[in-house]
Amino acid sequence: MATKLEEIEKAALNLPAAERAQLVTRLVASLGEGADAEIELAWVEEAERRYQEALKDPPAVEPAVYQKAEEGPKGRMEELRC
Repeated sequence: MATKLEEIEKAALNLPAAERAQLVTRLVASLGEGADAEIELAWVEEAERRYQEALKDPPAVEPAVYQKAEEGPKGRMEELRC
């Protein structure tokens, strides 16, 4: 038999993403009061907003970004020395 916590977790995981984000926001806020909790809550909300935005419209990455990443730090250091 599942515990109450397991039942709640299962139900929460079946919620749509937006409702899960609201639930997380409320749970985080319930852990503490004051400025720290408010700041944490704001970051959770902002992270969820950015995540949802990225899912809808992934950012385009220029090919030059991939090239620099493949070159690694050594290639970048040589570029900076010039």
